[in-house]
Amino acid sequence: MPNFNNFTSRAKEAIRKAHEIAIERGQNHVSPTHLLAALVMQEENTVIAILDRLDIDVIALTDLLLEALDGPEMGGAISQSYQLYLTPDLASAIEKSGRIAEGFHDAYVGVEHLFLALLEYPGPAIEALEQSGVNKKQVENALTEIREGGIDDATQPKKYRALGKYSRNLKSLHKKINSTPSLGVMLKSNASYRFSLAERRTTPYSSVKRVSGRLLLQKVSHFQSYRATFQNQ
Repeated sequence: MPNFNNFTSRAKEAIRKAHEIAIERGQNHVSPTHLLAALVMQEENTVIAILDRLDIDVIALTDLLLEALDGPEMGGAISQSYQLYLTPDLASAIEKSGRIAEGFHDAYVGVEHLFLALLEYPGPAIEALEQSGVNKKQVENALTEIREGGIDDATQPKKYRALGKYSRNLKSLHKKINSTPSLGVMLKSNASYRFSLAERRTTPYSSVKRVSGRLLLQKVSHFQSYRATFQNQ
């Protein structure tokens, strides 16, 4: 097993949380699925930043992982000594995370290294990721972008990450509108109608009264002119 002194506080917290998830379910083992669930349940870590960059629904992914953990194939009663063991795949993944950190020339093993290591082991965790639209290549590319950006998304204020995601969603919506002409016309018509309503609500009553008065005088004038013409005939 690797030296856990070289793990970041977030990485150690995730491993501890994985144990707690197993205990809560009366299970006597901790698997890659437990650890992945712990990683995505953390707030403001690099794994969440990667998933945000990939536009992945983290809540839906968490639900898939918890459903997998509650399945019959994950059962197992806790022994009387309350000893939990790591499955061979998880033990191997944790050890591999150390080598991945070395490959990045990082002094400490972080949650992103654990995440990359988990992607090497088939099972319910990988199935949940694939069902959510996540693969190893995407994760590697997203992590590279985050590192090259100079600012780790995990340390950015949440509102800035939310703005970035909102901006990507707007671009996606713009493409959909352009690819569906009828939808674009409908949205534009609806926007014009809402603008008209807003304009009416913000128009002072005195201005409306003056405009209505002028229209009334014009109608009366037209009626009188029409009546005079008819009588002359």
